[in-house]
This record gives sequence, C-alpha cells and structure tokens, in this order.
Amino acid sequence: MARAARSAETAAKPAPKPMPAPKPGSVRQATNVMALVDVVGALGSGTLARSLFLFDNNRGAGSTGHGTGSLSTVAQQDDVVVWTTMALECEAFARLQLVEIDSAYAEYVALDAGAFSETPEVYWLATILKPLPVDGVPYRLSYRLGSADVPYRAVVESRLVPPPVAVAPPIPAQPDEPALDPSQEDAK
Repeated sequence: MARAARSAETAAKPAPKPMPAPKPGSVRQATNVMALVDVVGALGSGTLARSLFLFDNNRGAGSTGHGTGSLSTVAQQDDVVVWTTMALECEAFARLQLVEIDSAYAEYVALDAGAFSETPEVYWLATILKPLPVDGVPYRLSYRLGSADVPYRAVVESRLVPPPVAVAPPIPAQPDEPALDPSQEDAK
C-alpha cells in the first residue's frame, strides 16, 4: 500500500505506531464512509458548513446522519472503516487530509492512510481494536480543497458508534385460564 503524504500538522507530531496489517479472515466487516464535498461552495464561503455530505454503507446496522456533515457510523471490534472523498464538481480538487481522533480514544481505533494503487486518491482506514464506548469515538475530518493553502476542517464532529442495543420483545403474558371458545368471547 502506497503511503499518503502526511499533512504539516501531523508531520510535527510524533509518528504513530505502525498499524499491523489485519490477519486474513480477521476483518468482521468493512464499512465505507464517502464524503461528497461541494468544493466551489466551501471555497466561496470559507467553510465546510453546508458543503460536506457524509454517507456510509452501514445504515441497516443503525448508522445515522446520512447526507449531513455529522455522521454516526456503527462499527464493532475487528471492523474496518474506510473514508474516501469525492468532489461534487467533476473538475474540482478535494482530498481527505486528516481524520482527527483524540489520543484518549487510541485504545479503540488504529488509523492509517494510503492511496489507491496507481491513483492520487487518498483513503484513511480505521481498524476497530475493541468494543467502542457507549457514547462512541468522536472524530473530525479535514480536507485540501482546490488551490487553498490551508485545510478545511469539518464544522461538526462525526462519530464511530457501537451498534444499538437490541431490546428483546416482551414475553407474552400467560393466560390464567384456558382459552374461550370464540362464541363465548363476547360473553366475557
């Protein structure tokens, strides 16, 4: 896997420990998070507010916030989450610069970045190392847009969240008496 160029912000920080490659068969599920960026809108307004639209392929498992700038993606231990970017305008440049997760959550998520073979397309990858906390793991995305000198940071954070807790249906009450004949039902 080709390594992505790290941003100036991350180059000044100590390099993270290399993430071990997942063992074959050890990935439970891969979830793709796609960011659709309105580059012209963001450059015109100077912000990603109303110009960043996030989607994932895990809505059936409970992910929420699709089409907004704040996505809650359901993930479990041994899952991988892959972030990619697409510009709304076909000729505009947009690249995911950074997936920022507070170091307090390092025990839950291992991050890595790379580029797809023979393309300039950058992706970020998170491996979920252990069950996520109930309130999830917050993260914030930063992008390089057009020829802007500074990265654009998402206005709101998104989260990697554990699956919703399934509530067992209530056990039907057991009748105290035998069932009535349908003709006796009205007499009761």
